Amino acid sequence: MFLYSASVFLIWNLVVVLTAAEPVCDPETQYLLNGECCQKCKPGTSMTSVVCRSPECTECEENEYTDEYNTKKTCELQPYCDPSKDDVNRNTRDVLI
Repeated sequence: MFLYSASVFLIWNLVVVLTAAEPVCDPETQYLLNGECCQKCKPGTSMTSVVCRSPECTECEENEYTDEYNTKKTCELQPYCDPSKDDVNRNTRDVLI
């Protein structure tokens, strides 16, 4: 009887641990919110409404950008490069969607 009770106890603890474990989200395209994997907005967009599984994302305006999946409320302003000075900012990249 003791062996049966110990087995039931171990199985119950395993079930509790497995059900309490948080999901593993894709760190590039998802984030964890209240124990659920939520979608981020794609590059070139910002999040205007937080709906976990299908957020509302808006395209960035001209001269704005986001270069990775994100949860930002606004896009970043593009850095200014003076073409007459042959300026090149190596920290920016074009995003093709």
